[in-house]
Amino acid sequence: MSFIQDRESNYICEKLSQESPSISVGLLDYLVKYSLIFAIFLFYNYDMKSQSGNALFLILIAVALFAALSYAITSSGRGVGNTSKEQSEIAASQVIQYFEVINQTFQRMRLLNGCGESEYNFETPIYTTNAGNQMNQNNANSPTDGSCDIFGSSVGVVAQPLPDAALDLNNVEVTDTGTYPNAWRAGHLRVVVTQLSTIGTDGSAGDESANDLMLISNYLNKDTCMAINRGLGVDNPIGDAPIVTASGASSFYVNGSFANGHVWTGVPGMAFCRKAGSANVVYQLVYVLMAR
Repeated sequence: MSFIQDRESNYICEKLSQESPSISVGLLDYLVKYSLIFAIFLFYNYDMKSQSGNALFLILIAVALFAALSYAITSSGRGVGNTSKEQSEIAASQVIQYFEVINQTFQRMRLLNGCGESEYNFETPIYTTNAGNQMNQNNANSPTDGSCDIFGSSVGVVAQPLPDAALDLNNVEVTDTGTYPNAWRAGHLRVVVTQLSTIGTDGSAGDESANDLMLISNYLNKDTCMAINRGLGVDNPIGDAPIVTASGASSFYVNGSFANGHVWTGVPGMAFCRKAGSANVVYQLVYVLMAR
């Protein structure tokens, strides 16, 4: 399945290709072949006995060709070594863009369609748990004309999982679906509610008026998670994604309810990728749709 990619992603690809030069195997073969032909040409067209300085000239030519080939091989090695980082940067750009498209749709429906806080409908069969259960259910309080439907309507967003290149597909909660049937599928999105400190208005735990609405996706890989933070201007302390402390689990946005009794602290911004878990580390992308 294709993933949205605009001029921003293309620009990143171009910059990466400029900053990480690589020389193809075909070009290396070309350089070697024609370097040898040139050396043979020089050998047969100069009489080294009758023309003084030709021997030195040939030696200098050989040294120059060797230096050129060495540089080409070294540049090629640098390009291969940066492939993983390049892929992470591209995947991060795609993920950020997709979440921004969802946010733009959300805000447009609020402004143009007059959707209230409890009226958004995120229903879609695309996002499921390992057991295949749909995660975002129909909102009974949403208008029946589909004017507040984020996914699947004529004015909504096409629901799709995040690209595989962005995900940690070897995480045990992803591979062992029998042991973790309720875990979210990797790269699938869920809409949740909890209070994020310093985001919107802070209140006491359980104060629904202070709870915020977020999109969350689990099981990103570490490199993409950190690349997302760099793209969003979020610090990655000590070479890893930030840890946000949660006093308890967030709640799901069911029928427009903002009920939840927990608070997250150390929140670095409106959008970020965090490191969660200890025995099994999960990198989780959090994107705030509504700060309250």
